[in-house]
Amino acid sequence: MVNSGFLVHEEMKNKTVIYLHGFRSSPTSRKATFLKDFCVKNDIDFLCPPLDLSPVMATEQSITTVRNLAKHQDTQVIIVGSSLGGFYATWIMQTAIESKNLLSIVINPAVRPFRDLESEVNPGKEWQLEALNIKPFTKNHHLELKELEIEIGTKIRFPDNILLVATKGDELLSWKEMSSFFKGCQQYIIEGSDHSVTDFSKHWPNIKSFIGV
Repeated sequence: MVNSGFLVHEEMKNKTVIYLHGFRSSPTSRKATFLKDFCVKNDIDFLCPPLDLSPVMATEQSITTVRNLAKHQDTQVIIVGSSLGGFYATWIMQTAIESKNLLSIVINPAVRPFRDLESEVNPGKEWQLEALNIKPFTKNHHLELKELEIEIGTKIRFPDNILLVATKGDELLSWKEMSSFFKGCQQYIIEGSDHSVTDFSKHWPNIKSFIGV
């Protein structure tokens, strides 16, 4: 495990955590539930919008949620994004005018989702997918990711405002690629574990110091 010694953010503001879940995940995922319970116990507001499968729709949902909170000057907005949700969190930090006042923790974030999710494009007919209760991830959805990647760019705007949490045992994404992309950001690299970070609660006591909790 590598802990680079976080720049701890301890502004005396009310804190609100917005959790952005991953691809085909939901607000009832393990990390979402853990963070919700933590926030409730520590008097921190918590939101986890159920994100649309369309990346454009998901980013619109996410930025709307952020902006509705960021307009309150007494509120410190903290975005926590996992996997594809980490990609959406990065998009917000790279494109929103409010970014310099936001904090973000990205957990095993997708760095190149257009490449990594190509195999998820559903080839079946829509009626077949509906019969199986599967919402189709379409070619248009896939192309939306490409456009969002272009908007994000390659240089992080506010590296001190972002903490990367990456696991060396991630079976889906490369922690080295994450670490390289978020060069200059604060990083917490975990030996072992997996893409879902099933031992997240074990590491949270160290991670939460980044947001001054």
